[in-house]
Amino acid sequence: MNDRRTEARAFSSSFVIIGAIGLVGAIVVVAVFQTGEPAIGAVDQLAEDIRSATLLLALLAFGQAWLGVIEAAQLGHQEQYWANGFQATGSITALVLLLTLGSSLHTITEYVLVVIVPIAIARFVNAWLYLRRRTYLLTRHLSVREAAAVAKSSASFAVIQAGSYASQQVGLVWLATVGGVAAAAPLGVMFRLTSAAAGPVALITQPLWPAIADAAARHDPSWARSAYRRTSLALLAYAIAVAVAVVSIGPALLRGWVGTSVHVETSTLALVGAYFVAGVWAHLNAITLVGLGRMWTAAAVICLEATISIAGALLLAGQFGIDGVLAALLAAVTIVSGFLLPLAVSRSWRNFDVLANDRIAPRLDRESIL
Repeated sequence: MNDRRTEARAFSSSFVIIGAIGLVGAIVVVAVFQTGEPAIGAVDQLAEDIRSATLLLALLAFGQAWLGVIEAAQLGHQEQYWANGFQATGSITALVLLLTLGSSLHTITEYVLVVIVPIAIARFVNAWLYLRRRTYLLTRHLSVREAAAVAKSSASFAVIQAGSYASQQVGLVWLATVGGVAAAAPLGVMFRLTSAAAGPVALITQPLWPAIADAAARHDPSWARSAYRRTSLALLAYAIAVAVAVVSIGPALLRGWVGTSVHVETSTLALVGAYFVAGVWAHLNAITLVGLGRMWTAAAVICLEATISIAGALLLAGQFGIDGVLAALLAAVTIVSGFLLPLAVSRSWRNFDVLANDRIAPRLDRESIL
């Protein structure tokens, strides 16, 4: 009962705080869009369409911040299959609408409505059903301390995501700056390819960290390590298979996907494949650290990786182009995250064992006395 009360205070406090931030943000956005003048060198009709589409996207983003709190709670309860199922339903609905109505869409706003709104509705239905199953999460007893603890964890996740995003995108933007859009286009395509290939990885690792966190709370290091080893073998086998496929059938895959306008050298494909394997290994260890309560350790390592990869891309992009950017990414993720994150996991296992032994030893002493 006490755990439920703590859980409810943390959830409701976070829900109220995120909701307040989202509401203020929405009010500010509406005020700016109502009073500001479009600084767009285009015809008035197009400018107004862009304004309305941007406003709609902003409001949807703020509104879905509430849904993010609920989906995070689902992840903690290992009910992420509900969230994944509804998001997949929303995405499929959006795709069907786009295929059937695509020729009749004449404005950017209409496109946003067709693509984004079905996903938002599906997420809302998922949130409503989740709260009906767990009505105890909604309470009037709020706690600033619980909300602060959640905010601290959320900040670490935000840092991890920002570092991962910056690692790729800064190098891509810099390559476009020094080499032109045509030079950067193949890299953008390869990033989309690896992002699609990473989907199955996320389906496995997303429920892993709450499971490891639960094992840590139960002082069960043997299960957590076993899950880590099994997941490592499965994901590395998958990542190597993807890397081999990228190198062997990558050109044919790209021709079928984006046509003949994008040409990628074999050296580039090899770097992409190696980068994917190293990235999967680093991601697995980062997720494991999160489950073991070492979120800020993972965040610090990933930020260091991002700093090194960005510096390398800035130095190498001008001379070596796409291969220079990929080499910088590969070196950073291998040397930094691929080494430091597993090292931190190994040390965490040792601490885990000490805590578990400290919990077990008093029980053994009592049993020997009896």
